[in-house]
Amino acid sequence: VYLAGPMYQCPLGDTIHQSPEGRMIVGETVAACMYEIEKTGGFEPLWPVSCVLKADVITVTFNKTLSIDTDWVPSVGNLGFTYSDDSGSSDIQSVSVAGNVCTIQLTSAPTGANPRIEYAMLNGVDSDGWANGLGNIYSESGHESLFSKLGFQVPKTVRHYSVRFKEML
Repeated sequence: VYLAGPMYQCPLGDTIHQSPEGRMIVGETVAACMYEIEKTGGFEPLWPVSCVLKADVITVTFNKTLSIDTDWVPSVGNLGFTYSDDSGSSDIQSVSVAGNVCTIQLTSAPTGANPRIEYAMLNGVDSDGWANGLGNIYSESGHESLFSKLGFQVPKTVRHYSVRFKEML
């Protein structure tokens, strides 16, 4: 069993099911995953390999080079990241991306117990035609979208969006 990736990057046709464009994206994502399995014997979706809190900075390191979606998934505050702890002692001030690392600057060093970072987890973003819980981080697959070449309004390349996650810090 392989996880080809999440489905939050697919627009909805109703409140649950993907639109025709969403089904196109899922199909191409699965095809890119299968291609990698056949070519290399395995596939890893985009996911964090470490999440570290030091003072007022959270460093999230991913397993692949990152890109920021600015043209497909609706824009999400803090790229889809949310921070919390038991006392609400800090908030996200900014998020930056370089290589395979997201650097999350907090407003202050957290003092609450159970600090955690979440990504694309029911973050309150509910855009018309999209599910609640979006994120704007992805990794390019290098595969051109056949559906885009045919004129459908989907991204020009197949994108591997980060899996949703919640990590204790």
